Amino acid sequence: MVSKLFKARYYPKGNFLAAATGNNPSYVWRSICEAKPLLISGVRCLVGSGESISIKNQPWLYDAANPYITSDSPTFENNTVASFICNSHEWDEEIIKDLFNERDQRCILRIALVNHREVDSVYWSKENSGVYFVKSAYKMLQDQKGRWRTEDASSLWCKLWKIKAPPKALNLVWRALEGCLPIMTMLVHKHVPVLSTCPAQSSEFAGWLEKVLENSSPNNRAMVVMLCWVIWRARNDKPLNYKQSSMNNVLVLAKQYLVK
Repeated sequence: MVSKLFKARYYPKGNFLAAATGNNPSYVWRSICEAKPLLISGVRCLVGSGESISIKNQPWLYDAANPYITSDSPTFENNTVASFICNSHEWDEEIIKDLFNERDQRCILRIALVNHREVDSVYWSKENSGVYFVKSAYKMLQDQKGRWRTEDASSLWCKLWKIKAPPKALNLVWRALEGCLPIMTMLVHKHVPVLSTCPAQSSEFAGWLEKVLENSSPNNRAMVVMLCWVIWRARNDKPLNYKQSSMNNVLVLAKQYLVK
């Protein structure tokens, strides 16, 4: 039902991947559009009839690095992949060799054409099943950042999840290391109308925290994690509940949680 409402309002004559944010979008739609570049980078077109796939503007080649054509020709404008498919539902190799460079020719001719009655579709290229999963999308995002599962990163996560501390504290530290804490600067990035200044925030915090977890003893790691959670709670208590916590109270509370 929700998808039908979004389609009716934001892309009645197109598809989600080509839809624009539009004028005066809702917060939910704006948030969805923020994640759309990630989705687009992992989506590929599966050629059926080829009638709905743009030659130039859609990712339909079997190339993980660049699924778009690199050739250029005026005939590509406003034409679809069906232009290069014969009536026998085979590639028209003669036309392909005339219009495309060698790299594109190889990529195109590698595509096995399915039944000509099949409609064109899209699939998620990061799963063998073609079905989208958050896990593979997250891995792709970390790959793009150069942060996925290196030996050092794996060691860090292993050390983090082995710390004997409450799950809520471990989750907070994990979010801090991943840069996804709900601080004001992140809300501004998501176009939420709040002040961009954020008290007690440091762009170097995640780096400092990573070094501490890598180089401390297990007991010290647990204490650092617990302190982070108690400080985070105290930080939020001040503007939300008008409660002020002293440093001594923070230390005592952190130790109490570890004893429990």
